[in-house]
Amino acid sequence: MSVSKWEYKTVVLRFESYTAGLFDKFKPGILDKELNSLGAEGWELIGRTFSTPNKSDKEWIAVVFKRQM
Repeated sequence: MSVSKWEYKTVVLRFESYTAGLFDKFKPGILDKELNSLGAEGWELIGRTFSTPNKSDKEWIAVVFKRQM
């Protein structure tokens, strides 16, 4: 019986990268393209964490992916 080996990838996504610019409306289709691209490479989303910004910080989300080696 072999042991599965995994590799991991952490990606930090900034909120402003996924907005239309007008009133900071979130555009999920932009994010979907990036996530689908990673999925096509075999990456599976396994976790995420969000920022808790104050007035001087930008909002972000860190997402963690894994794929079998």
